Amino acid sequence: MDKLKEMLGEELYNQVIEKTKDSDIVFMDKKAGEWIPKAKYMADNKELKDQIATLQTEIETRTSDLEKVQEKIKAGEDAATQIQALQEKNKETEKTLNSEMLRVRKEAAALVALSNQGALHPEILIKSELINFDIVNENQGKWLGLDDQIKGLKDGEYKDQFKIEHLEGDPPPDGIIKDKPKELTRLQNEYTEAQKVGDTKKMTSLNRKMHELRKE
Repeated sequence: MDKLKEMLGEELYNQVIEKTKDSDIVFMDKKAGEWIPKAKYMADNKELKDQIATLQTEIETRTSDLEKVQEKIKAGEDAATQIQALQEKNKETEKTLNSEMLRVRKEAAALVALSNQGALHPEILIKSELINFDIVNENQGKWLGLDDQIKGLKDGEYKDQFKIEHLEGDPPPDGIIKDKPKELTRLQNEYTEAQKVGDTKKMTSLNRKMHELRKE
């Protein structure tokens, strides 16, 4: 209105205001060069407000959609992290399983080898951890590092756990049942009973007694 006052002059401006104060004319469109009715002005103003409200609603909707997308992305990242953790766990489980399977195969090979070498109770020798399976390796179907350990047991401290080999007609070795048959038979019977109930501690003790008795 200040611009209009400047254009009309204060006296004429005051006359215009006085004559139009009760009219619905409120604004002059400079480009059109005409007065705008109050009703039209208010309608145009409402339309503009509606457009602004619509735009604000669209902005809020798009903001909400963006937040949902961001949540999905985060959920996807969390899922990816969980999948990676499961994959790593599966790798560890597979590694453990392969290790256990290899251990079973090594023990089976040792059981056969001990039996072939005349071991009286090969499963006890294995359970007693007298064989170091860490140095036993498979190569083209053969188990390296096993025969030498069995030979060491057979020729060393645990030779009483193997069948005595001698040529037909040779006198039995010193310390065999020939010398103390009743005591050895008793110890062997006790050993058999201990084996039935899985008393490895007693079996080890009886083995040592039989070993000492055979050395006398």
